[in-house]
Amino acid sequence: MDILKVLAQVNPWWTSGHVDAEQLPALRRDEFDRIRTHLDEKRILALVGPRRVGKSTLIYQTIQSLLEDGIEPKRILFFSGDDPTLFSEKVTIADILTSYDEGYLLGLARKTNEKVYLFIDEIQALEDWQLHLKRFHDLKYRMKVVVSGSSSTLLFRGSRESLMGRFEEIHIGPLSFRQHLRFLVHLRPDKRMDGFLELLPETGLWEDPLRYFEELQCSRISLEPFRPYVQSALGEYLVRGGYPESFETANAASWQRRLLQDVVERALFRDIVGVYGIRNPEKLAKLMYFIAANQGGAPSLNTIAQHLELDRETVSSYLQYLKDACLVTELPSYSTNLPKTIRRNRKLYIDDNGVVCAFLRTTETPPELAGTLVENIMLQKAEAYCVENVAEVFYWNDGKEVDLVLERGSNLIPVEVKFRNQVKPSDFAGIDAFRKQYRTGAGVIVTKERLERVGDTVLLPYWCIA
Repeated sequence: MDILKVLAQVNPWWTSGHVDAEQLPALRRDEFDRIRTHLDEKRILALVGPRRVGKSTLIYQTIQSLLEDGIEPKRILFFSGDDPTLFSEKVTIADILTSYDEGYLLGLARKTNEKVYLFIDEIQALEDWQLHLKRFHDLKYRMKVVVSGSSSTLLFRGSRESLMGRFEEIHIGPLSFRQHLRFLVHLRPDKRMDGFLELLPETGLWEDPLRYFEELQCSRISLEPFRPYVQSALGEYLVRGGYPESFETANAASWQRRLLQDVVERALFRDIVGVYGIRNPEKLAKLMYFIAANQGGAPSLNTIAQHLELDRETVSSYLQYLKDACLVTELPSYSTNLPKTIRRNRKLYIDDNGVVCAFLRTTETPPELAGTLVENIMLQKAEAYCVENVAEVFYWNDGKEVDLVLERGSNLIPVEVKFRNQVKPSDFAGIDAFRKQYRTGAGVIVTKERLERVGDTVLLPYWCIA
């Protein structure tokens, strides 16, 4: 096999000077700016997330931005770890980089002051990839390495140890509702939603709920004309979830079949089962269904084990695999008593609402499920905030319960989802009990329509928390 010939085929910008148009959606995700920021750093950058979430697209957009910045095209190398043409024989990353250096850079990769950019997609498919990258990193090549892959694999998890101190990670998940709206307006032009996002508070909800409420109240009249259209978009988002390809399939049932086949089944039966050698893969699928059917619940490991007819240790391992695959989130219980936190059951969520609805075979939002789906949106928003800040998210149950608690330093924000307009005095009980016990600041109740302040608890319409 002629490695250089294959590389020329998968790096068409070496001759054209640009990335092919079909690889370049005009709209960029928020994570694009974070990737660009990290390109000036020496550490290896990893884009980690589930299948079909848009990691490859982000790589191509980053390559195009480098070309637009004037980087010489042949100093940008891309290949994919699951390319059968390139890796049909026993070819290693070292073989590719040596051929590339000698064939295109004329052996100057270690001597030149001009940086080389290396992008490797689906890197988890390559054996011992971390050892090859560590070698080139330690040899002080002027090379910025960006890789993408699923964190569902044992190889990817193990690489963190061998690349300790050389590794920076960006999680790429399904689109947030704010991102979904931006994509929706771009792909299905609708002037009726133009300007909505610009009217939302500049102060983040997790920074200061009271100020968020005040800014939202000031914009209330201006926001009202957008309400029916944003609610309609949110209703679609609740059922379809945040995978970008959902915009390509008009029929909700068709999209759900595609979601289960292309995302879930491949993650379960190709990635997880293949790497961990699971003997009963159907049990893994049943565990996913169990979580979907009990979304936001806190079942014990024993309960799940009895339901699936497995032992407790196997269930614990399966849950870890699903978390590694970015398919499931475990939410711990909040307590200042660490042993109590460890003992209590964790709440379980499937990360993407579209996957939940696909498992439950529902193309509309059932009233009994709507509140749980909105709760999951709030959880994903909180987790995204935690990634960018030194913060953690929990739930609380100590006689009274609070759906979510965000902890940042000494600041605690309790959040309850009450997906209705009639909020009763008893709906404040959990937040009031939590605030009294921990002497924390403002609380948040997410409602359908109500925008109101009751003491130090603010009621916010769910469609105004994009």
